[in-house]
Amino acid sequence: MAKRRNILWIAVLVLSVSALSSCASYRNLSLSDYRVASLSPRGMRALDAELALVIFNPSGAFRVSDVRGIVRHRGEAVASFSSDGLSISRRSEREYSLPLSGELAPGTSLFQLMQFPGWKAEDVTVDVDAKVRLRFPGFSKKVRIRDCSLADLQKASEKNELKKKK
Repeated sequence: MAKRRNILWIAVLVLSVSALSSCASYRNLSLSDYRVASLSPRGMRALDAELALVIFNPSGAFRVSDVRGIVRHRGEAVASFSSDGLSISRRSEREYSLPLSGELAPGTSLFQLMQFPGWKAEDVTVDVDAKVRLRFPGFSKKVRIRDCSLADLQKASEKNELKKKK
């Protein structure tokens, strides 16, 4: 009986160590490219968009859900958005499609938003809240990103590309 209990404890220890070591590789997750794949108005105050995200994931599969955020131009809220999320495959680098539903902020017109391609990347920031759930049962975390500029995203994606080429 004592031998069985020792084997059980060793198995639990091995599983715990392997689970913790696999979580460390989630830090190596990177967004290597992104673009707005489509943008279509829905009435005068709302729009639908689709982002194409190239994500490098050297670790296990996970799901991003309950995505909500605000887009700001020079500190002023321009639009809010939400999405059901997406599932990221394990050990892969591929393009994912993230559908978004957006609503213009009060005081913002659709015409102002159509000038988006001419805006400086440093002037556009995003606040995002999302829930990340690992495929391992019971592991989830709320992620909060504040004042992330498009310029920072572009720099980060360029650095990731350079790392992969080496």
